Amino acid sequence: MQNYFIFEQSYQEGGHSKDLGGNNAIYQNENLRGRSKMHEREYWLEEAINRYKKNPSVKAISYNGRCHSVYLHSKIDATKWRNKNNATFQGRPSGRHENHTLVIFNH
Repeated sequence: MQNYFIFEQSYQEGGHSKDLGGNNAIYQNENLRGRSKMHEREYWLEEAINRYKKNPSVKAISYNGRCHSVYLHSKIDATKWRNKNNATFQGRPSGRHENHTLVIFNH
């Protein structure tokens, strides 16, 4: 049985770093964090799902396919979801959701 749900072109505003206390994105290879060239970063959505579904503190992740980064979410808040039905960011129209994949864990 699959223990997560994937919502393409969706994300949850607000996220945390590894310790769920910060507000920084996580990269597969932290040495590539400052690199601006997307092709230098690896696509690691599947690895991120397998890594964070094992952590009960992580309720969801938002994967940014544009820069291959992940934000962790310690709680699920549907009022902060952004997708084609709520295409805003910080109160302004946005297509930012198109670069994201929201993964919600069922644990």
